Amino acid sequence: MSVTMKSSEEETKPLQFLTFNFGVGARLANHVFELASVYGIARELQRTPIFYIVERNYEDQLKQVEEAFPGLVSQYKIETGLVPNDAEKMDIGRNCCQYYDIGEFRGKSTRHLHLTGQFYQSFKYFEKYKDEILNFVAGPKQFKTLPMSSSSNFISCIHVRRADFVDNKHQATDLEFTRNAWKKIQHDVFAEGREYLTVVMGDDQKFENQVFPDGHISNSTKSAPLNTTIWISGNSPTDDLIYSRYNCDSLLITAPSSTFGWWLGYISKGQTVYYIDIQQTKDAVSGQMRVEDFYPPSWHKLSISFALFYCCQQIFSIFYNFTPELDCADKNFTFSKPKCELSKEEICSQLSSNCSQFVVGPSPFHSMVMDFGMFCGDAAYNAAWVATIQFIGVLVGTIVYGHLGDHFGRRPISLIGISIGVAFGAGSGFAPNWQVFAALRFVCGTSIACILVVFYAYILEFIRPEQRVFLRSFFNWGYARVVFTFVCWLCGYWRSAAIATSLLALPIIPIVILVLPESSRWYSIKGRHEEARSAERRIAFLSGIPIRKEDEEESDQKLDKLDDKVYTIRDLFTSRKIAYRTIVVGSLWFSTSLSAFGSDLNSGNLAGNFYLSQFVSGAVTAFAKIFVFLLDTFLPSFDRRRLHQLPQIAMLICYGSIMLLMLLPESDCSHQGARDLAIILINIVGVSFIEITWDACYLVAVECFPTRIRTIGIGTCSLLARTGALLAPQMAYLSDLFEPAPYAVVCTIGFLSLLISFIFLPNTKGVDLAELDKDEA
Repeated sequence: MSVTMKSSEEETKPLQFLTFNFGVGARLANHVFELASVYGIARELQRTPIFYIVERNYEDQLKQVEEAFPGLVSQYKIETGLVPNDAEKMDIGRNCCQYYDIGEFRGKSTRHLHLTGQFYQSFKYFEKYKDEILNFVAGPKQFKTLPMSSSSNFISCIHVRRADFVDNKHQATDLEFTRNAWKKIQHDVFAEGREYLTVVMGDDQKFENQVFPDGHISNSTKSAPLNTTIWISGNSPTDDLIYSRYNCDSLLITAPSSTFGWWLGYISKGQTVYYIDIQQTKDAVSGQMRVEDFYPPSWHKLSISFALFYCCQQIFSIFYNFTPELDCADKNFTFSKPKCELSKEEICSQLSSNCSQFVVGPSPFHSMVMDFGMFCGDAAYNAAWVATIQFIGVLVGTIVYGHLGDHFGRRPISLIGISIGVAFGAGSGFAPNWQVFAALRFVCGTSIACILVVFYAYILEFIRPEQRVFLRSFFNWGYARVVFTFVCWLCGYWRSAAIATSLLALPIIPIVILVLPESSRWYSIKGRHEEARSAERRIAFLSGIPIRKEDEEESDQKLDKLDDKVYTIRDLFTSRKIAYRTIVVGSLWFSTSLSAFGSDLNSGNLAGNFYLSQFVSGAVTAFAKIFVFLLDTFLPSFDRRRLHQLPQIAMLICYGSIMLLMLLPESDCSHQGARDLAIILINIVGVSFIEITWDACYLVAVECFPTRIRTIGIGTCSLLARTGALLAPQMAYLSDLFEPAPYAVVCTIGFLSLLISFIFLPNTKGVDLAELDKDEA
C-alpha cells in the first residue's frame, strides 16, 4: 500500500478524479462497501478514484480491507490533505442502504467530483463489475481447523451478529430463527451423495454454541472428532471473508442489517444466500433501507412473523405448490433453445440429464415445493397430488358432514368441523415432510366441506330470500382471495401461512357458541317447535326485528306431520321433480368446480407479478359480485338463468382468447411483453366470471331443495363439485407439458355446461323456502 504525499494541485496529467474522504470509526464491511461502491461509480463515470486521509489512524482500518480485498485497495490513489476547493460535490449516500442515480454526473467536465456521503451501501453501484470485485479478494488459504470445500460435500455457512447489535437497536441473531432457517436451507440444498456440513461465523461463540450445542469450536485446543458436521469458526473477520469466498456453498445472514454478513454472502462460493426479512423486525434501519437496493434479487428472503387475517384454505395450494424458475449453476451449461420456448417438463429433463447443480430463481413466496425439493419428475407430480389429496378430503367431508348436518343439526356439526379444521390446518404448518402435510391437508379438506355444505346452509336459513344475493355479493371468494394473498405476502413462507390462516378461523367458534342459535327451520323439520320458536326469538333479538303474533302462530302449525326420518342421497331421487333438479344442478356444480379450481391453481404458472395477479383477481371478482347484487336488486328480470349463462359465455370468450395468445410466439423471453400482459389480464377477467357462475350454482341449489333434504342436496352437488375439483390439480399440471392445455379443458367443459343451462336450468329467484317445504310435504 503506497501513499502519495503530493497534493492534487501538483497533478499535471489531464485526468478526471472521483474523490471521497475515507470514513473513520467504521468497521471492516462498511469500508469494503465504501471502496467497492466508489470503485463502481468511478468506472461508470470514467474517472480515477482517490480517497483523502483526514485522520492518521486510517492505516489500521485500511489494513484489514487490504488483507481481504488487496486487489480493491490497489485501484485507489491515496492522498493526504484537503479535497481541492474546485471539486464539485456529489451529494449521494446520505442514508443507509439506498441507491442514488448517478446519471446526472455523467459527462461532467469538472476535474474533481467529490462524494459527500458515506459507505454507499448498495450493490447496485458495483453489480456490473461483480466479477472484478470477486477477483479482488485475496487468494485461497488452507484452514486446517475448518472443512474445505470439495465435490463430495456441501458447506452451509451461517453468520451470527450479537455483540454490538443486542443493545444498539439493530436486529441481533435470534436463536430459534437461526435453527429453523438452517433446517429449511438443508431441505433446499440437499443433494444425494454430498455430505452436508455447517460452518458458523460470528462474534459470539458462546451464543453460537447455544444454537448448535454439537458444534466444534475450531480455535479450541481439541481437534474435531471424525464425525463432526458443524464447526464454529474462531477465525479473524478477514479470514472468514476469504473462507466464504472459496468454501461456502450457501450463506445465511441472521442479522439483516449486518454488512459483514452481507459481504460474506456476496462473495461466497456458491452464491446461494438467505437473509432474514428486515421489514418484519424492529431494526433501527428498517425504515430507511430500500430492500431492493440492499439485497440482490437472487437472494432468498426468509420470514419470521405470522399474519393475522382470516382467509380461505381452499386456494392455499396456489401458494404451497408455487414453483420458481430453475436454472443450472454449471458455467458451460446451456439449454437447447431459449427457456421461454421450453415447457417445464423439457426444462427439468435437460437439467436432470446435463446439470450437476440446480439453481432456484428468486421466489416471491417460499413454498412447500422449495422446502421438499419437489421441482421435477415424480417429485413435481407428488406436489400436484398433495392438492388432489386435499380435494379428496373435501369430497369425503361433503358426504360425511352433509349427512351429519341433516341428522344432528347445522350448529353442532359446524362447530365440530371448524374446530377440526383449525387444529389440523395449524398442524400442517409443522409437517416434517410432504406425506405428513398431505395427510393433514386431507383433514383440512373435510372441514372445508363442512363450511361449504353445512355452515353455508346454516347461515342461509337465517335470512330472507331477497338477502341471499346480498350474502353472495358481499361475502365471497373474491374477498377471501384478496385477504388470503395479503396473508401469504406478509408471511412469505408456507409454514407460517398455514398456521396463520388456520388460527384466524378461531373467532368463528365463539360467535357460533355464544351468539347464534340452531337453525329454526331445522328444528321445525324435526318437529321441535318450542326450540324453533326460541331460535326465532333469538334471531329477532339479534336483528332488532320483532316477531309478529301471526308469524308465531303460523310457525306453530308448520310441518307438524313431518317425522325424524334420516334422509340420504336416495331421497333425492324419490321425486321425479327433485331428481331432475339434482342431475341438472349437480352437473353445473361439477363443471364450474373443475373450471374454477383448474384455472385458479394454474394462475401461479402465469408470468407477471405473482402477488399482484392474485390481488387483482380477487378484487375484480369481489367488485363483479357487487355488480351482480345491483343487477339482481334493481333489475327483476335478471334471474338465476342469466346469472349463470352470461358469465359462462364471457368466460368462454376469455379462455378461448388465452388459448390463441399462448399459441403465438413470445417477442422475447422477458415474460413482460404485450402477449404475456394480455394473458394475465384476460385470465383475471375469466376467473372473475367463473366465480360469478358459482353464485348461480349455490343459489339455485339452496332454492330448489326442500329443508328436509337441503343439506343432502347441497352436499350431493358439492360431492359432484369436489369430484371435478379432484381433477383440477392434474389439469393445472398439464401446463407443464403444454401451456394452453388447462384452458382447452376449461373451454370444453364450460361449453357443455352452457348447453345444459340453456336447456334444463330452472329459474328459482325469490322462492320462499317455507313454501317450497309445503309443496314437497
